Amino acid sequence: MNNNVNATLFIGGPPEFIQECKQAAVGRVQVVSEAVSPHDLYVLLDKVNPDGLLVPSSPQWSEAATALAQNRMNLQVFVSGPITAEEWNRMAKNRVISVSANPADAVKSVASALSRVPINRFRFEEQEIPSGRVVSPEIAAHVLPSKTIAVFSPKGGVGKTTVAENMAAIFGMWAKQQTEKTGIPVRVALLDFNLDGSSGVYTWCPDENPKTASLWRDLDGSTVRWQDVSGAMNYHEGANVWYLAPPFRPDEKLEFSLPLVEAILTGCKRYFHITIIDNGVALLGRDVVLSVFSASSDVLLVSDFSYKTMRLMVDAYNNELKRLLGDTSKASLVLNRVSPKWFTTRDFVYALSKGIGTALPLKGELPEDPNFRTEGGEFKGAPLVYIYPDSPFSNAVSGLCRAVSGVDIVWQTKKEKRRFRLFPWVKKGK
Repeated sequence: MNNNVNATLFIGGPPEFIQECKQAAVGRVQVVSEAVSPHDLYVLLDKVNPDGLLVPSSPQWSEAATALAQNRMNLQVFVSGPITAEEWNRMAKNRVISVSANPADAVKSVASALSRVPINRFRFEEQEIPSGRVVSPEIAAHVLPSKTIAVFSPKGGVGKTTVAENMAAIFGMWAKQQTEKTGIPVRVALLDFNLDGSSGVYTWCPDENPKTASLWRDLDGSTVRWQDVSGAMNYHEGANVWYLAPPFRPDEKLEFSLPLVEAILTGCKRYFHITIIDNGVALLGRDVVLSVFSASSDVLLVSDFSYKTMRLMVDAYNNELKRLLGDTSKASLVLNRVSPKWFTTRDFVYALSKGIGTALPLKGELPEDPNFRTEGGEFKGAPLVYIYPDSPFSNAVSGLCRAVSGVDIVWQTKKEKRRFRLFPWVKKGK
């Protein structure tokens, strides 16, 4: 129960179908309207602007569902009941999801899906689209499902922040190209929840005066405006990434409570296509971790390619991480610093899966890049954003972004003879 009571659902169909679905929805998802005919469905849908639509699989309803899914990218459409293989193929091409014929089971599946795949909730009047821009009809915009991605590891020093930062940079550069092609802003956010003194802040805020999570304490995520969100975050123009730094002072860290985190997550879900959370180990209490995992569509568990770390991951997963995750189907593995060892990647994944008692999918395999290293004089162990077209590491991160988003993430940057580093670094002692 209580999968995502904040998600809204529109139900269409015969009265008895609607009634059974409404009963099953209590405590799972909020039913905001209903329609007993496809005509009423078309009339009422745009008035309530729901997150999801559930209808039976009869021909008139499934036809309406498919038509709506084609034209409303923010709407997740579900069809309940038996369908033929031909109908399934047609509906799948249009993002229509088939669920059980039993209304109770159907609503349960719908609520679970809406909680795992956040819906884009953009207000176009706040998008600041340049006036007079004409989008060429031959330019095809990518459909990008809204994603909230938590990057986590129970062990420090495995490259968790590096993974989060490089994913954000590649998503941001790709998003900038999409915005230029379509005229519609595509936004990427990186939330830094490392309360133990994030080294990642030096990448995104070289002026040493970053805007921190504490600025959100007076903002309500459910009613916050884009101008408030943009004013409370740091923007890195080179990567096209909005960055929120963690609290630094002791009093700020004490304010980093569950209500503050939930306001941040709600606001970011509303205005960003991609939200990446660098989920630090040193959090005050576990309520914040639970909230982040609950709000995320994907949880990437990062491990370096060592047997010792694998054993620590097994212990952490069995003792606490499995309970914190709740829905373990969200979780997948990212291996960082993969290099030739006495064991293979397959051996690593097999041993990990055997230790935790379930198969943890391998979402990304990031190789150890000989050119990817910190230089003398910089902060020891600090993460590095390394974007270079010929880099095996950069290309592997691009593959990770594609695997998580389901979209062909292709980014471009100027090739140089020397290695290309996107961000200036603050030198030690400055």
